[in-house]
Parts: sequence; C-alpha cells; structure tokens
Amino acid sequence: MNGGNPAPDSGRPGKITAPLNILLIEDNTIDAEMVGRLLGRQRLGIKGSQPTNVIHVGYFQQGLEVLSQNKNIDIVILDLHLPDGEGRGLVQRLNEQHSDVPVVVMTGLDVDESMGVELVRQGAEDYVSKDAITENSLQRSIRYAIERRSLGNQLKQQSEILKENNRELESFAYIASHDLRAPLINIKGFASELKHAIDDLTPLLKKYSDKMQPGERASVTGLLSKNIPQALGFIQSSADKMNTLISALLQYSRLGKRKLAYEKIDANELVRRCIETIQHQIRSSGARVIAEPLPEIIADRLSIEQVFSNLLDNSIKYLDPRRAGEIRIAAMEDKKGTIFSVTDNGVGIAEDDAQKVFEIFRRGAVSAPGEGIGLANTRAIVRRHDGDVWFESVHGKGSTFFFNIPFELPPDKDLNNDE
Repeated sequence: MNGGNPAPDSGRPGKITAPLNILLIEDNTIDAEMVGRLLGRQRLGIKGSQPTNVIHVGYFQQGLEVLSQNKNIDIVILDLHLPDGEGRGLVQRLNEQHSDVPVVVMTGLDVDESMGVELVRQGAEDYVSKDAITENSLQRSIRYAIERRSLGNQLKQQSEILKENNRELESFAYIASHDLRAPLINIKGFASELKHAIDDLTPLLKKYSDKMQPGERASVTGLLSKNIPQALGFIQSSADKMNTLISALLQYSRLGKRKLAYEKIDANELVRRCIETIQHQIRSSGARVIAEPLPEIIADRLSIEQVFSNLLDNSIKYLDPRRAGEIRIAAMEDKKGTIFSVTDNGVGIAEDDAQKVFEIFRRGAVSAPGEGIGLANTRAIVRRHDGDVWFESVHGKGSTFFFNIPFELPPDKDLNNDE
C-alpha cells in the first residue's frame, strides 16, 4: 500500500516535499484498506501538506523488522489485537525498542478514558476507535502524535545535555577543590615556618637592640611584636577559612556520585534520631522542637537524614534571640507524594536575600556560623529524589521550608529488599 510519490508543495510551486512514512500494523485486510483510503485522501504534515507513504504489515514482529530496517518511519499506527501479540504490552515493546517513533493505537473496541490514559502511559501518543474513525480524526491523531513525540525527544535530548553538563560541573568542582589543597598546604606550611623563624629571630635581635637608634629599635620592636604576627595571623585564619570552603566544595561535588539506596523509611524514627543528634544545639538555643506524626516514605535514608539535619540546623542558627524559639516538623500528602515542612519563628528571610537562599556559599544578612552550603546540599539531595525544595518566609517572623518526596521511584531506581 503506497500513498504516492513525492509531490510539489501546494504552497510553494516546484518544491518537492518528502513523503510522510507511515507504518500500519493491522492484520485485518478490510480495516487496513479503510485506513489506506483515508490516508490517501489527505496530504498530511506538520508544516504544510505532504504526501503519505503507507507500509502495511499484518504481524507485530514484521512491524519490528520494518522499523529496524527502515530508519525513515515517521509514525506507527498499531492495531491493539494482532495474531502474534495483544494488548498494551505491544505499545510498551514498541516504545522500549523504538522510542523515537510516535505510536497511534487503533482498536475496534470502545476505548474509555482510563484505558486511553494507560495506553499513553505505556508509550502511545494517541488512540482512535475503528468504529468512529474519520479523515479528520485520523489526521488529527497523526499530527498530534508526531508533534508530541518530537517535543518529547527534544526534552529528552535537553535533559541528557543538562545531565552531562552537571556531571562536568561536578567533576570540575572536585578537581578544582582537590587541586587547590596543594598550594593551600604550602601557604599554611610556610606561614608556620615564618612564625618559627620570627620566634627564633626575636631574642637574637634583642641582643643588639642597645646598639640601635631609638627610632630603629621602636620600628623593629613594632614589626616583631605586632605587624608581622598580625599579618601571619591573617594568613593563617584565611588559610583555615579557605580549607573549610574547599572541604565544603568537595562534599558538594560528591553528592551526585554516591549511589542512592532506596528503602522504606519511618520518617518519625528518622526525625527523632536527627533531633537527638543536635540536642546540644537545641538546648543551647533554648528552642523547643515539635515533631508531628509523619508518614512512611521510600527514599535514601542517609540523604533524608542529611536533609532534615540541614533544615533543623538552619532553623536553629536563625532563631530570634528576642523570643523563645519554636521549630515544628510536619507532613502532608498530595497526589504525587509527601510534602514535609520545617517551620520556625526565627528572624525570617529578607526579600533581597530570597533569590540566593539555595546558592552555595551564600548566607542571609544575619551573621550565623557555617559555610553557607547546607541549603544548597539540601536542594541537590531532594532533586536527586525527583523532588524539590522551596520556602515561605516573613522577615522578622519566621520561615517554613518545604520539600517533597514522590510516591513513585525515579526511573531506573529499585527498592532495596534486604529486610
């Protein structure tokens, strides 16, 4: 069955348009001829019109062979009931083996909405009923299927590019922070050597201080007792700070390298342990931490412990000393997953600082200890779980940080069944 040779585009005289190659997998000859007639009356295309070239086979396996041999197939119209296969599994197999080719399912049965949703979930772009098929409905399904799969392929390519860029950034951060360690060690080492040299030089110079002019003596004394030690102190403190930042950068760069081990987690027990770990900080701040009943989730235990620890630590750091601190942990569920919240009555976040909250090495205007990496780590961890982190805050009254963990595992992830 062939829809004809390439023909001039009606909108641009003399321009030859490549045919739209359609693979029809249909075992019923009468239904196949009906589809062929409908397609022969239309000049389908995403942009303008173009002739159709229909390749018809009666078996699913024959269709797979055509797709393997012919890389120019633009779309597959698939009967849901074939001699060598039946049902939604056909759609899934097509999508697994030829994910770049859009699929329209054609069935003789009435397709209800739930079945249609399931077909789309298995990989079909659209579905049509043989009893209700028309030229317009078939044309609409083909156009929609090609546009939808094309958009999906573009998003997939962009996602792969983004993942590769992220891997390169992680690698760069690791290499840069690792390589910075060597000169930093030298700076600290030679600063220490210089201090020892000054300590040895000081008593020697005192022996000859009586031979110096009063102005020279005062100058040398000032250099040895104040200026040089002060400069060395700045060098040492700056080196220590740089060492802390490099360690934080290394930690951040390693987040994407550790394999996540998904398991069922009792969030109540996990949060209780996190609170016990920072009990000294809680007591020192005078704050009260309240944990409401929390649900079970499926996630990487170590990662979620780090998320709660980071959020609790952040809340304690930014409590308002003018009032008794209170931190509340809660959870709710929506259609996609569990949303956790950590609320405090601290100083809140100023509007000018809102855009940089999750940036690495960025902290709020209020002075607080730390390297400014906790919230950046939190966002990276939650995104690896296919979730996200956000916050609501009123400056001077407090903040609530939210993060969600989906019910479904991310693609290509398995649940550990060691229990």
